[in-house]
Amino acid sequence: MGARLLLPNSPYALPTGAFLCTLSPHLRPIFKSQGAPSPSFLSPPTLVLTSMAATGYLVHFTAPEFYNELKDNTLTRFGKLTSCGFLGTAIISIVMMSFGYLTFGGSCAGMILNNYSTQDVGAAVCRFFTAFSLIGTYPFMFGGLRSAFFQLAYDGT
Repeated sequence: MGARLLLPNSPYALPTGAFLCTLSPHLRPIFKSQGAPSPSFLSPPTLVLTSMAATGYLVHFTAPEFYNELKDNTLTRFGKLTSCGFLGTAIISIVMMSFGYLTFGGSCAGMILNNYSTQDVGAAVCRFFTAFSLIGTYPFMFGGLRSAFFQLAYDGT
């Protein structure tokens, strides 16, 4: 994403970018002139962004399991590791959102990869890794579901 933004001959640069003709008109870069009204904070795209940002932090229910499995598990060490993990996730998210917004402006889709051309090999690689990441998080979710089920089914018997 950064290369698509920062390269001088970016395939998404207005008005002659190589991939612009492959994008739907509503996905092409739009940059409003000064004085144009900004979208509402509670607009649907903002709410989509908020819900997507929240999914990056959904494994909180597995924290006790991670703490118990941590080598030298002290609360101080666990707090430092957790803080580093959340900070790293926040930085990566902010950088990627910034690259997407600076490339496409006001036409950013809720999933920024939808703005990129289907013919863009770099975007296809990013789509693959996004799918891999989503699939890879299911074991964490299932682990939490399994733990909750066993607690409900066998607790107190």
